[in-house]
Amino acid sequence: SRDAIYDIIATLPRGRPIAVVLDSPGGDPGIAYQMASALRNHCGSFIVLVPRYAKSAATLFSLGAQKIIMGDRAELGPLDMQVFDSDSESRRSVLEYVQSLERLEAYTMRLMDDIMQLLIERTQKKVNTLLPSVIEFSTS
Repeated sequence: SRDAIYDIIATLPRGRPIAVVLDSPGGDPGIAYQMASALRNHCGSFIVLVPRYAKSAATLFSLGAQKIIMGDRAELGPLDMQVFDSDSESRRSVLEYVQSLERLEAYTMRLMDDIMQLLIERTQKKVNTLLPSVIEFSTS
């Protein structure tokens, strides 16, 4: 945890670089950034040793190091948050879900514009009258 790391950092000699063995699936990117900054401020610099993997926030932490030394099969990244998808039984990027929602939003807005324009031309009704029906149609 962050507090445990800060307690350990306080016991290290100030201005003396250290090596950190990092084997992690990741975590909170904000805390990873804070820990790397705290190490750099206290020790001057640090080296990261990655025997297997440093994913997500662990990759971000590694980028704060002066040098990254990796094992033969070691991996870094990705930086985006990963979640387990029970349907595909694999890990997927949260960005895939965000991008899907953004595409749906863009499609819905375009659909609403097209329907509104069509209904105004054909019915001669005001936007305020048509809007509730257009929203319901577009979102369903």
